[in-house]
Amino acid sequence: MINSSINSNHHPKFFNPSLKDYPSRMFSYLDMTEYIIKNYSGMVVEIGVGYNFYVGKALYEKMRYFATDIKEIKNPPFNMVMDDVFDPDLPLYEGAKLLLSINPPEEIQPAICELGRMVSSSVILKSLNDETIDFKRYYKEVSIINYKKARFYELKSPR
Repeated sequence: MINSSINSNHHPKFFNPSLKDYPSRMFSYLDMTEYIIKNYSGMVVEIGVGYNFYVGKALYEKMRYFATDIKEIKNPPFNMVMDDVFDPDLPLYEGAKLLLSINPPEEIQPAICELGRMVSSSVILKSLNDETIDFKRYYKEVSIINYKKARFYELKSPR
């Protein structure tokens, strides 16, 4: 018999998450992942992943995917490479169809766009609180995508 004072949502033995337990941003991440899977094939590289594994785990299961970060991330659930977007190891990114970054600070967005131009890749940026730069300096096609609960920038056709 389960002790009624134990909250089963927080006890590992009885943990059984339902959709109502997920934060609303989780739906946004799932929807963005679905959009990427439906619209891109080939290699996807996530830049500055940190410990936000929601999208990466799903993409890793469905596509050629790896992530980068400037810091070592312990026990990522997918392939991970340490790299600095301000001084990128270009051969890592060659052949990427999409560069992805979730919540990149405004100050690294130009470096992500420049890297995308160098390797002729599309870029998807999910910015934090609409911190964005002038993407048209880097890409001919700039779109705000509203896909289900996800909202993000998609950059195509590097200048």
